[in-house]
Amino acid sequence: EKLEEEAEEEEKEEEKEEEAEEEKDGPFPWAKTPTVLPAAQPEIKDHIPQKDEGCELSGEHMFSLHGVETMSHDTTAPSRPPAPVPRPTGDRSASDDIIFDLPCSMAVAGVVLRHAYRVVDKLLEQHSPMTYKFGISHNAEWRWCNSIYGYAFSRDKWTKMLILYQSDEPWGPSMLEATCSSAIRTAKDIVSDVGEAAAKNSGGLLDLAQCTESHSERDCHRVLVNKLHLSLPIPFHYLEKNKKLKIPIFRVQDWFRFLLNHNLWHVTTGLQNPNPPRSEAQWEKFWSLYRQENGNHQIFARADWGEIDLRRTAAILVHGDEGRGRRRQAFFVCSFHSILGKGSSVADRGSHPEASSKRQYCKLLPNFKGHSYTTRYLLCAMTKDSYTHQNDDMFHKVMDYICDDLEYMASTGVVDPHGKRFWAVMLHVVGDWPWLAKCGSFTRSFNNIQKKAAARNRQPPKGICHQCCAGMDGYPYEQIQTRRPQWLSTEHQVSPFWMDPPWLRLPHIPNEEACIWAFDLFHSFHLGAGRNLVGGVLALYSTLEAGRSVDERFELLSDRYNSWTRSEGISGLISRITKEIIQWPTTSSFPCAGWHKGAITTVMMKWIVSRFLSDDLSEEPLLQIAGEGAVAINDCITKMFASNVFLEPRESEMIGELTLRFLRRYASLAEKAASQNRPLFKIMPKHHVIHKIALRLLLASRAGVHTLNPICLSVQMDEDFIGRPSRLSRRVTGRRGGVHATCYGEVSTIYIHLLC
Repeated sequence: EKLEEEAEEEEKEEEKEEEAEEEKDGPFPWAKTPTVLPAAQPEIKDHIPQKDEGCELSGEHMFSLHGVETMSHDTTAPSRPPAPVPRPTGDRSASDDIIFDLPCSMAVAGVVLRHAYRVVDKLLEQHSPMTYKFGISHNAEWRWCNSIYGYAFSRDKWTKMLILYQSDEPWGPSMLEATCSSAIRTAKDIVSDVGEAAAKNSGGLLDLAQCTESHSERDCHRVLVNKLHLSLPIPFHYLEKNKKLKIPIFRVQDWFRFLLNHNLWHVTTGLQNPNPPRSEAQWEKFWSLYRQENGNHQIFARADWGEIDLRRTAAILVHGDEGRGRRRQAFFVCSFHSILGKGSSVADRGSHPEASSKRQYCKLLPNFKGHSYTTRYLLCAMTKDSYTHQNDDMFHKVMDYICDDLEYMASTGVVDPHGKRFWAVMLHVVGDWPWLAKCGSFTRSFNNIQKKAAARNRQPPKGICHQCCAGMDGYPYEQIQTRRPQWLSTEHQVSPFWMDPPWLRLPHIPNEEACIWAFDLFHSFHLGAGRNLVGGVLALYSTLEAGRSVDERFELLSDRYNSWTRSEGISGLISRITKEIIQWPTTSSFPCAGWHKGAITTVMMKWIVSRFLSDDLSEEPLLQIAGEGAVAINDCITKMFASNVFLEPRESEMIGELTLRFLRRYASLAEKAASQNRPLFKIMPKHHVIHKIALRLLLASRAGVHTLNPICLSVQMDEDFIGRPSRLSRRVTGRRGGVHATCYGEVSTIYIHLLC
């Protein structure tokens, strides 16, 4: 042990000497550390940034990426101070010299840059003439106060460090987006300033400056991807219909080969560092718990026969949805992700100590933390005209291609550099209801809901649920207040398919094929039942205000809402509440919130709970019932986010009962409002989805088995991921090749997040 300690000390001394030597000849504008007596050196204390103008700052943490220590930060991770660094002693503190002037949290690139312009212009007005420089640092305090090359000890006599932007990850500053043409212009300017001889020393700078602005996307791709290899080594595969239509596809097996070749398999289990034994233990535990409720799944027969090893088999979900492309046209994106991840911010805040405990060896946490580029993986992207009208067959061909790939991963798998074989099994297809209906070729979906009173010679209703007969004659889906609805006995009794979809070739539970397509809580509540409740409650709130007209009452309601958000220190996301927002043109129509951001529903539900607990709303009995329902569902969803991937029987019972309480309150609201001839709360098919979730939890609790947490099938992160290629598609040409440019841009951007 003594010899090891001495060797470590010698290595540290050598590293310091090497750093000093490198600095002497390095391209730094500061000199070596001045020789100063210890007593005369200033003292630099820890400086932990605090909130500034509503911006919450967080610390950094380390993670190991294929053997390389890399700085990273998770937007949902708890704040912590930087790692301790060597500090001299004296009487001056870093908090006196380092100033934080940050833009608002979650600011987009343009806002960040405008903020930086304004701050620098203000400084120049106040202190001109002034010497200053811009820089990027992974640890601002260390960059200022370290005795090796810190600004505090530079002979240039720097007096202050002003932090203009703090990123959630180390590559954030480089992601302040710029067009390819602007990058080319900048490169040309630098070359003209320093000369070609000096520019050759910077790899790629001269090549970038020689690109043409008229073909900026193509030329930048040739330099950055083909020459410098700054893109993921994942090949494209094309599904071609004719010379004009070729759809690029990334295969699942290629994604997993990439993860294995770069020692990133631990990402599929939510671990921070590579740890093969622990990853195997986590997947083994996952499959053992999943088997309790789904013992008939075909994957377990394969495992029992020795065809696959569940310790090295990832469980994945496939998601699809349409984003907004060029000219507001739909842009379809399909992706997949592991069911395991790093947890959620709710668990980090301590709502569920078991879920956030770092002592657990096998932590099965949901996949809601980290950048979506590092947890979601692109399969394909298509413009609307590529899979509609005369190209309608291409959608099913793409799905067939993806299913062949998934079948290969479930049966054959891929081999890592050490010769070990790994597999992946798709458990569910998730997403919004239109995607599920199109993907699954359903005859029963929300599209079959009857919008008018039944006529005499009407056709019998086809049903609204692919898993049961709800919505058909004798099986009303509106029966949400009972534990024994009439449709419960019809689950998996009638096939919902008008044609056999290719997904049936994948491992599944026999006779329960419809369960492959799973409903998600995000679309069912945040963009469904939750909006219905909020819309009706806001309409009732407006009647309590003192304004003479409807618009005046909504203005007063908006003021009340904005006052509450300011007092709580949270963003209201919308500044005004109007009858148009809740789609309530007249009192004879049902109000239904029309926003498309689930976060607005979350904030509104918190406000409803706050008013229910603090205000006297006894003059409106419906608001009392609505408040009770809001408290129940808020508590329910919070517990879901705070729990592990699998719920224990007692947790299933608690969450299921809370969900049923919400449904009973909502059914009571609908009934009482209808009896008063007040169209305020309507029961929609998405209430039926929430009812199914609640009953499944209660049945698992009664059986005494672990059950999959419904939040694992929720798609908030997937929706965030879809927005990224959709935004990129709006910035590239809409002609042939636009989708290819989008896919190339995606893998180049993901490269920054995964490998840099």
